[in-house]
Amino acid sequence: GRKRNKQGGRKRNKQKQSNSTTHKTNSSISFFGTMTPQDNSTAITGNSIAMSSPATLTPPAMPLKKATDRSRASADADTASLTSSLTANSGSSSTVTTPPPRTVTVNSGTVAAVGNTSGPYRCKDWCGKKHYSDFIKEGLQSQGRPADHVIMLFESPSTCNAESSFFNNSVFPVHDYPPAPTFYKTVLAPCRYTIMNGGTYPSFLQAEAPEGLMEHWERRVPGFERPTFVKELDDDATVYAYLPLEHVRKHLNDPHVHYHLAGKAAIHLMTADAPRQLINTTDERPCIAKVTHSMGSKGIFIIRDDEDDNEFRQFLEMSGNPSFVVTDLVDICRNLSCHFFIHPDGQITWIGSSENYKDAQGEWSIDSIIELDAQEEQKAMQLPYARTVADYCLSLGFWGFCGIDVLFNHKGEGYIVDVNPRTTGTSPSLMLAKRLKDEYGYQAGIMRRSAKFSFRGSAKELMEQVEAINDEGAVRIVLLSFFEVSPNQTYLNISVHGNTLEECRVLIERFAQPNL
Repeated sequence: GRKRNKQGGRKRNKQKQSNSTTHKTNSSISFFGTMTPQDNSTAITGNSIAMSSPATLTPPAMPLKKATDRSRASADADTASLTSSLTANSGSSSTVTTPPPRTVTVNSGTVAAVGNTSGPYRCKDWCGKKHYSDFIKEGLQSQGRPADHVIMLFESPSTCNAESSFFNNSVFPVHDYPPAPTFYKTVLAPCRYTIMNGGTYPSFLQAEAPEGLMEHWERRVPGFERPTFVKELDDDATVYAYLPLEHVRKHLNDPHVHYHLAGKAAIHLMTADAPRQLINTTDERPCIAKVTHSMGSKGIFIIRDDEDDNEFRQFLEMSGNPSFVVTDLVDICRNLSCHFFIHPDGQITWIGSSENYKDAQGEWSIDSIIELDAQEEQKAMQLPYARTVADYCLSLGFWGFCGIDVLFNHKGEGYIVDVNPRTTGTSPSLMLAKRLKDEYGYQAGIMRRSAKFSFRGSAKELMEQVEAINDEGAVRIVLLSFFEVSPNQTYLNISVHGNTLEECRVLIERFAQPNL
């Protein structure tokens, strides 16, 4: 199919019909859906939300056009569900307010963040030592909740692949059509996060960790703390879930709230700093259409003409007619992401920022670029937006890891285009980058984690070549995860760190090449 650019950065192919089994989902599913009495809503205490008594949530005022069709129905359903069903444990109403639009100076040595940034706001940088599971334990203890039986679960659910460990098909459907390979969900992604999980709580892994991966981490990751794995979830365990799971009894956060926050329709309830919502895909073009709970950059379409619109409609039909939102297309100057932890008391721990650049063909690269000497500038640009999102999450009782994507246009106006209330894909590399800078002084890093790229050889050959370069000492290559599918192909998530982006890019291109 024709090549198009995903808003926010990544090049994608035209979505094609797959032989994989798809599952029709109801596009008008309520935010809360239906669950049996053994669901997770009563397992939460402290800052969580009691589902039994009503309260009023006032969504932030913003200049939205009146939307129609499924696009508007999705936003209305979320707003109605929130207004009628959410309450804090105190029983008092929760009001969310939104700061005015912000402007920052880009492409210069100084950054001026303007907006609702007055007053005390506690944000500290990650210390470089704590792991994912350490943060979760501290959060539970601060709430006075049991903290002795917790499992970290980094595998995402699927609604299109029944072979995945966690199949969501009714209450919390995710829009992952066409589905990623099963090994990507069950091995590559969970291992990528487990490298920074630490040993406080075990990490769920359906399969075995790739042979030699743990030893590689011990050799090449400063301050590495060996994790443990479990293959089963018992009913008594509190689960810190990547995304809400229909078959898990006891989530750390209320799964209904988590699902709401993970949806694209919720962004306009969080902030006014978002692209303008449109009525449909026909009246104003170019525009961008996004499936509300899309995953892995899927279900995102730039609509420039009728052909694009027809392609989007065909995708909706093939993928079960999911809900979607339509917004303005942002004129992108800079494409930034930030990654942080929201503490139950409202404090933020800032993990870091990454950026996507355009490649030699003028397309937005799939790689996450980490520049250590730009971290303070990028933090100043993004913190006001992260603050708004964190405040909204906390107003609904949600805490934990989070990431946002902020696009800046040529006027310096920033727009939140994605909110990920979970551990984010780039955060392990950001944590690695800080440790490697402290240990060796490296100033640059590049991470590649796309299933469209792989190493052309066996896992054994991959490891041997990587370690030979690491032994030279000029750069550090860290295999976050890998999975051999044949002697001639090994999929991988890779992070390369050194003194310049160019030396990192050369090695990324060598080890992670486009699939044949």
